Amino acid sequence: MKQLILICFLAGLSVPEQETLPMGDSGLISFEEVVEVPKMPKGLLFENAKAWIGSYYKSPRIIKSEDAMEGTINAVSMFKIMSEPQGTKPGGVINYSLDIKVKEGTYKYTISNLRHTDKSGKTGSGGKLERSEPLCGLKEMKLEQWNGIKTQAKTGVEKIIEEFKKGMAYTSPDESDKF
Repeated sequence: MKQLILICFLAGLSVPEQETLPMGDSGLISFEEVVEVPKMPKGLLFENAKAWIGSYYKSPRIIKSEDAMEGTINAVSMFKIMSEPQGTKPGGVINYSLDIKVKEGTYKYTISNLRHTDKSGKTGSGGKLERSEPLCGLKEMKLEQWNGIKTQAKTGVEKIIEEFKKGMAYTSPDESDKF
């Protein structure tokens, strides 16, 4: 009986905890939300989204397509991470897609297609974050490090979402504010 308890205890120690990332309907990681902003016209929401992209990102070339009539913007970008959470050694980047859809009084954002790449050759590329093990293999990247990359990815996306929501909250002065 003691051996069984010891085996269970040791097995529990060897399994590193995986970061829980939100899954979309497709089974892929997807951060998405529909946000209601009463009395905000579609055109203003679209302009707010474009203005936020222009101020948040260094290059406006991240926009791959946009359609003002449909109220859609599709963009791709990335953010840097460290090889270990709270570490100082660069660990590559997290690439992602950002899709924005606006309608009268509401907008929806979706951040998806998250994948880790490291072109320096120091960390190894983990690939899509849906993977339970990194693409480069466990010899090149330990499971603890892969889980740390997922944690940093989640934190980075949550920061983008927070800043995006602030940018979308801008309202133009209404008629009652005029003299």
